Amino acid sequence: MKKFSKKLISYGAFCAFFASLFVFGFILLEFLEDENSIIDLKIILLCSFIAIIVFVVIMIYLILFYKLSGYELNETQIICKRGVLFKRKSILDYSKINSINKRQGIIQKLFGISTLLVDSGSTTRSHQAEIMIIENTRVVEELYSKLKSIDKANPYLALDDKDKSYADDLSQAKENLYEFNSKSKIIYTFVNSIINLFLSIFVFLIMFTILYLLYLFPEENEEPITLTMVIAISISVYGLILLGGILVNLFKAFIGYYNFKITKINNMINVEYGLFVNNQNSFDLSKVRGVIISQGIFQRLFKLATIKVEVIGYVDNTNNNNNYSIGVLIPLCRLKDASMYLEKIIPSHIPVKQNSKSKAFFPFISWNSLIALIALVLCLIPSIFISIAYNSYLALIISTSIIVGIFVIYELILLLNSIFKFYNQDITFDDENITIYNGGFIKSSTIIKKSNIIAIEDYTTSYRAKKRIYTYIIHFHTNALSNTKKVSIVDSEFKEKLLSCMKY
Repeated sequence: MKKFSKKLISYGAFCAFFASLFVFGFILLEFLEDENSIIDLKIILLCSFIAIIVFVVIMIYLILFYKLSGYELNETQIICKRGVLFKRKSILDYSKINSINKRQGIIQKLFGISTLLVDSGSTTRSHQAEIMIIENTRVVEELYSKLKSIDKANPYLALDDKDKSYADDLSQAKENLYEFNSKSKIIYTFVNSIINLFLSIFVFLIMFTILYLLYLFPEENEEPITLTMVIAISISVYGLILLGGILVNLFKAFIGYYNFKITKINNMINVEYGLFVNNQNSFDLSKVRGVIISQGIFQRLFKLATIKVEVIGYVDNTNNNNNYSIGVLIPLCRLKDASMYLEKIIPSHIPVKQNSKSKAFFPFISWNSLIALIALVLCLIPSIFISIAYNSYLALIISTSIIVGIFVIYELILLLNSIFKFYNQDITFDDENITIYNGGFIKSSTIIKKSNIIAIEDYTTSYRAKKRIYTYIIHFHTNALSNTKKVSIVDSEFKEKLLSCMKY
């Protein structure tokens, strides 16, 4: 069994050095919290000793990890073992490969190593790839190409003649099926920054309210806060949050999705992107469990959309989502172009146009409004008693205004979200797929093959049943953390149609 690259130890030593340096600085700052603290030789030696221990522990772990880890590719399987305290050995048939991902961070690039992740789509270990190989970049490139070229129907022959046509296919697949150009990235940044604008306004109002109360009721033995300070601090916090959000979105668009490209070779989709962390992801079209066309509230305003794909093992690292099966296929496109891109990339998952809405509006708002009303009363009662106890009617007016104001804002947001939910619910059918429409501010259209549906769950109340109103939960083959889709308050006629899908 071949071991991982020895460069893994050098790479680990580099990371361990900076980790221990961080520990040294952090502990030193803890000692210097007191203004009267003085840096002496004993403190420096103590901090250095702890940092060295951290470095040694990390290095011992890395050396053991290298010694105990390895991989092997035989005629029909890929075998990988790794781990120190908890050893793990994975054996994966080539015919069961679900996705192949190659990643290389900017520090890994300095040391000439990459990580190869191979996944079968097992939902029992959906949070991590079954095969992880850390090797020299050249070796990872060879393994990546070899595994992509394997004929799933006859893996033995594919390995005997592993490069027979893949290089030719690769040379013919230079056409980018989607281009995330600079104009699209600027629009992406702008649309996502609008959300940050509203968040920063909300934080500004909270910050201003707190500081203004401190201005009205200054503590004894403390320097009073002036109105100018209240305004200056609030505006500064607002500006920092707004600027930070814009910079994060710019970084995500231009660095995270750097050189984003999608190519297609036979039945294999390849998605590549990233500057600091270069990601190369490959998955078979037959392994696609669902396609999601997602629209945030501001994307809907500008008739834009993001297309995501459900493939276990393919995760978009720029989003840090926790489903471990949902990856971005198209970061941003016009809504009217979504079907065109899917026709070129995943023609088996084309959405059917929405043609109806929910049967009732009240259920979307009733329970949430009731809970909010109870919370309002529970907050108002102690506020009133405390204000009366201190005989401060100004405090009563201010606290009541704030609580009621928050309640009114929440109700307005809930009302708007409920209106969107009312119009967004629907299920449409064609010969091969169903398309599930749902969501409030964030609308999603999920396309699932009928053959992947494994269970239908419906629930209602006695009153809703009389009105033929049901909510459906559709279970389908994918990650155990994301294998359900819900559509609410729709007609009972969908039940028979959904049940018929399970006989497909």
